[in-house]
Amino acid sequence: MYLKAKDEKTRRTIIPKYMGELEYQGKKFLGLEAFCTKRMDESVFNIERILEMRMEEGVKP
Repeated sequence: MYLKAKDEKTRRTIIPKYMGELEYQGKKFLGLEAFCTKRMDESVFNIERILEMRMEEGVKP
């Protein structure tokens, strides 16, 4: 479960690629770069906005 910028909750299935310090509009944050199977595209998630996560077997892009 992820909390979007406008406090809207969304559920995503992702395949993580990188987790570490990222930068957006000159501000650094701990982020997660991942392939989002819902959008079928790469996405960046702010770790502080991840409300819940779990591992799933067999997730493919």
